[in-house]
Amino acid sequence: MPRTKAIALAATALLLLPAACTASASGAQRPDLVIGASLELTGNTADVGTAQDRALRLKVEQVNASGGLRGRKLRLVIVDNQSDSTVTQAQVSKWAADPTISAIIIGACSSCAVEAANVVNAKGVPLISLAAANAVAAPIESRRFVFKIGPNVNDDARVLVNELSRAGVKTVGLLGSDDAYGTDGRTAMSAEVGKANISITGSGKFQLTDGDLAPAARTASAGKPDAVVVWALPAQAGNAANALRESGFHGKLYFDAAAAGNLFLSGSAAAADGASMIFTQVFAMDDVIATTPAKAAQKRWFEDYTARYGTYQGQSSFGADAIQILVAAANQSMSTDNDRAALVTRWSRCRPMG
Repeated sequence: MPRTKAIALAATALLLLPAACTASASGAQRPDLVIGASLELTGNTADVGTAQDRALRLKVEQVNASGGLRGRKLRLVIVDNQSDSTVTQAQVSKWAADPTISAIIIGACSSCAVEAANVVNAKGVPLISLAAANAVAAPIESRRFVFKIGPNVNDDARVLVNELSRAGVKTVGLLGSDDAYGTDGRTAMSAEVGKANISITGSGKFQLTDGDLAPAARTASAGKPDAVVVWALPAQAGNAANALRESGFHGKLYFDAAAAGNLFLSGSAAAADGASMIFTQVFAMDDVIATTPAKAAQKRWFEDYTARYGTYQGQSSFGADAIQILVAAANQSMSTDNDRAALVTRWSRCRPMG
C-alpha cells in the first residue's frame, strides 16, 4: 500500500449538518420523496459514478431503515448518463417535467451540471452536483437551483499551496485535465503560488479520454520542479503518478480532493508512495476519535460502506452528503404539496459545514 498522507481539508465536510436541521412538527402524511440521479456508470469516469451509485443506494437504505423522513420513504431513480452531457441533458429535462421528482443529483461531470442549469431553473427543481468545477455553481444569478457538493477548487488550491510552502517547495509543475475542472485548478494554483513565491515551471494537460499521459507528464516535469501538483479524477490520478515517475520525475507529488478514490487506500500505484492528497478526515478514519455525534456518524458511515463494498472510495463521501442534506431539508419543511420549493428554501440552512 502506498504511504500517502491525507491532508485534512476543512472546507469540505462528510455527513456534517447544522444543529438547526431537525424535524419540524407536521401531522400531514406526505408521499415518497423521489430523487433522480444521473451518474457516470459507463464511460471514462465510470469508477467515480459507480462509487457514487453505491453511496446513494446505501445512504437511502439507511435513511429508510431508520425512519429518517418521519414516516415517508426516500426513493431513488438512478440512470446511466454514459459520461455524456447530451445524455444527461435529456435525462434532466425528463425529470424536470415530472412533478413527482423532487430533486436531481448529477455525478462528477461538470459540464453536465452546467448545461442542465437552465432546465432546472425554469422548472424550479433543485439539482445537486457532485462535480468539482467552479462553473457548476457560478454565476449565482443563473444557478439559483443548482447546488454544489463536490470538491471546491479554490479551497483545494489554498491548502495545497500551504503544504507546498511548509515543505519548502520553490518550484512546481502542474498536471491536470484539459476541461473546466482542470482549468479552474490551474487558475487557482497560479493565483495561490504567486502569493507564496513559488514558481510554476511547466503545465501539462490531458483529455479525460486519454490513456497515455506520458506527453503531459513530460511537459509538467520538464523544468525539473521540486514538486508536481496533479488535478485529476481517481482513475487518471493513478495513471498520472505512473507517467510522472516513468518520465524521470522523482520529486514530491500532490493531489487535489477530486483524486480521492481507491488509489490511496488499496495502492494501485506504487508511484504514489509518499504522495500527499487533500481530503476530509474520512481517509484517516482509523485515527479519528468519535468525540462528537458528527464524528461518530462519520465513523459509522465509513465502516458501513467498507463492510458493504470491501474498501472505501473517496468520492462516495459527496454522494452520502447529498442524500443527508436532502433529508434534513425535507424534514425541516412544513410544506405538504411542493417538495421542490421546500428543498430549495431549506438548503442554505442544511448544507454541509466545514
